[in-house]
Parts: sequence; structure tokens; C-alpha cells
Amino acid sequence: MKTTNLIVGGLLLIGALISGCNKAEVIPAPTMEGTETVSISDRFKEYMNSKVQTYVVDANTPTTIYGNQGTEVVLSGSNFSVNGNVTLELLEIYKKSDMVLMNKATLANQGGQIVPISSGGEFRITVTQNGAPVQIVNDITVSTNPSSTTASNMELFGGTTDAEGNIIWDADGTLTFGQDSLNTSFWYDFPFSGDYDWINCDYFWSYPNPQTVVTANLPAICDGTNSAVFMVFTAENATTKLSSAGANSSVFETGGSYTVPEGLGLHFVVVSEIAGQLKYAIQQSTIVSNHVETIPALTDVNSLAELGVILDGVF
Repeated sequence: MKTTNLIVGGLLLIGALISGCNKAEVIPAPTMEGTETVSISDRFKEYMNSKVQTYVVDANTPTTIYGNQGTEVVLSGSNFSVNGNVTLELLEIYKKSDMVLMNKATLANQGGQIVPISSGGEFRITVTQNGAPVQIVNDITVSTNPSSTTASNMELFGGTTDAEGNIIWDADGTLTFGQDSLNTSFWYDFPFSGDYDWINCDYFWSYPNPQTVVTANLPAICDGTNSAVFMVFTAENATTKLSSAGANSSVFETGGSYTVPEGLGLHFVVVSEIAGQLKYAIQQSTIVSNHVETIPALTDVNSLAELGVILDGVF
């Protein structure tokens, strides 16, 4: 018995020594759901995708599609290079809140210079069959949402987004002006051939005011990867976007890209994604010479959809 106890005791001691030589197991900290980092451009893309309207139609049957915000897409029955059912997807932007949250600011190329423009509607139309793009052989007719106002200098613009979803518009066509018999509703008709990723009805500004650059100083936690800054103008259906001044910089600016007229009223809108938390700021201002806007703090928000409701209440 005594011998047995010695043997057992020795084995336990050896086991303890071996265990003591092993490194302690490192257990990673749990990942909290919802705290993953997402770029602000990805947030805008997610919001935009949630607004896509999908229609399945017969390519050979005349059809009129009505968008949720009043856009009409008229198909003649001979628009496409294929027969059978096709899938048409429509995005329509009329509100300033959607210009911000879909990252579709109204800046255009005018003779090689970037300038703000005012929008009567932005649209993206895609047509596919079994997931493959369908060629448009005869123009699709598009009509904007009827409005009580009109602009005689409205033009058709086209544009293609970059990897971050930003867009610069180019004038590329004419519009047909429409009105009802009582002269109370007005709209614009234009042909869509699929040449551009996005299309837009706009006019160039003509303010005589002196032009100026604009700078916005954000809280130090903000930079060009997690934040976006927009100027949303009061008197125009227009938004412009500021660019980050550099890597890890909380300064955003128009810089050498474009200028805006002094004296215009607007709101600065900041949208940020900080460590998984959406944040925003809305600050009213009036543009002055060499304008510098300081945004002291951001407010949490649950989703871009919730922020859209907030923005609609401001603009």
C-alpha cells in the first residue's frame, strides 16, 4: 500500500510539472454584435440598396412603371435586345435627405470647372434578364414627378459613380417640358438610353455673389474614412460634398475642387460611422468669405433611415 501511494504521488507530481511547462491558453475577447467597423461609403450603399424598386415586365409589351415618388418609366414594347421577361430596377432621388444618404451630391462639370447645380430629380435605371445586363436598343421615356414649380433652364445630366459612390455630373441632353391643362402641374420628359450609371435633371446656378472656399472642422474622431460632410442649401434643391483634407484629418473642405456663393443659407450635415455607431450633426449657417464651420459634437442615431426622417424635418 505504501509503495502504491508513492507511485501515485509521483505520477501526480510529474503531471503537475508537465502542465506547468505549457503556455496558458489565450481566449480572445468576445466580439460584441453590431460593433464591427463599416466605412461610411458602405453605409450609404446599404441605404441606397434598400431604396431600389424592382419590376418584372414583358420586354415586348408596352408598359408604364410608376415609381414610389412619382417618376414614370414608359416602355414601348421594343426597347430591349431580348424577348421575354426582364427585370427593371429604379432608384429615384428628389429629396435633399436622399441626396445626402445615398451620397449623390449635385456637383457638375462646366467647361472643366466643378460647380454646384440644382436638381429636379436623380435617377438610376438598370435592366437585366437572368442577372445579365440587357441592351437598350430604343430609348426608354422617363418623366419626372409632377411639381408645382418649373425651371426654364433645366438640362439633362449624366454621371458615373466612383468606387466610393461619389459622382460628378455632365450635361448631356435636352429635356421636354410638360404641363397639365390647368397649368398647375409641371414635369420633364427625357430619353434614357443606358449610356450612364445615373441621370439627373438639373440647372446651373447663376448667383452674382462672390465665390468662396469652405472648410469644416469636425471632432477629432472623424476622418475621411468614417465621416462625410455635406452642405445642404436652403434656396436650392442641391447638396454639395466636402472632401477630407488628408489621411486621419478631421478637416473637410471644398479646397481647390469648387467654390460656393457667399450669402447663401444652408445646413452642414455630418454623417459618421464610429466604431459601429452611426452619428450625425446638423448645423445651420450662412456662407461668408473663406467660410470655416466648426462642428463641436455628434449625436448618436440608430440607422440612416431614422436619420432620413430627421433630415426631412429640417429641410
